[in-house]
Amino acid sequence: MLLPLPSKATYKGTLSVAPQNMYIAPGERTKKDLIASVPEGILVTDLSVLHSGTNTISGDFSVAAIGFHIKDGKIASPVKQITIAGNFYELLNDIEKTGTDLHFKQGGFGSPSLLVKELYVTVD
Repeated sequence: MLLPLPSKATYKGTLSVAPQNMYIAPGERTKKDLIASVPEGILVTDLSVLHSGTNTISGDFSVAAIGFHIKDGKIASPVKQITIAGNFYELLNDIEKTGTDLHFKQGGFGSPSLLVKELYVTVD
């Protein structure tokens, strides 16, 4: 049984209950293999300001991102100032493939590279 544990975001923060060591299980394909399987898409390498464009109740989000344009299974060019939008719950259902490269970020949450069916993308 997995139980939430007491947690503090900072040493001055209040004590709350939060999950720890939560991750998406890695798959059997490398990140390079995932990119090679995409005819046209975006490789998102970083998200910014996650707290301001997300609705934790509905799961809707719209956040700034940076990354690369993928064309014919290859990284074609860098892209800056893009916005990705969608619904977190739908995004989890739209994961088509997972990579082998599981990484943990601050806070005990981890994920490998993910190939997602679709998201809304706006390029500025």
